[in-house]
Amino acid sequence: MKAVVHLGLAKTGSTSVQQWLLWNTAALSARGIAFDCSEPPECSQDKEFQGLAITARELCGKMTGDSTLKRSQGIHDRAAQRAFAERYSAFFADLVRSHDEDTFVISCEYLGMNTRDVREATIIHNWLGSHFDEVRYVMYLRRQEEWLASSYCERVKRGSTKTLDDLVAS
Repeated sequence: MKAVVHLGLAKTGSTSVQQWLLWNTAALSARGIAFDCSEPPECSQDKEFQGLAITARELCGKMTGDSTLKRSQGIHDRAAQRAFAERYSAFFADLVRSHDEDTFVISCEYLGMNTRDVREATIIHNWLGSHFDEVRYVMYLRRQEEWLASSYCERVKRGSTKTLDDLVAS
């Protein structure tokens, strides 16, 4: 089975891509494309492959820095993250084996945002390669000035009181 991994970066339309994939799961399956973003029962059901992102950080020997991910999965230290990654790896292997489509699509914002260098990308690629015969990647990029404006608007909607100048300075 092949994999297509959408490495969504923040404010590049990843949520829209994920929603479209969810809405069209049955039609895609009929064409040989699986999109199954199921998470283990203990995971948040946000449909964003959060478990994969946490597992990727552990594979890279790093603690996930995302407080939302840590809090939602009850990860307080490396031992908890390591145990989570072991459980998720087994879950993911079973998930992939449960599909007979030719292609499996993954869309994960956290994976794209948290991969820092070639070494980490290679580790993650090799792990994915242990589950798939071929792995391809798709990433959407956005001009920085457009990203900044969109990010600021999103923060204001969520209640931030920072000014645009504060955001630029941080």
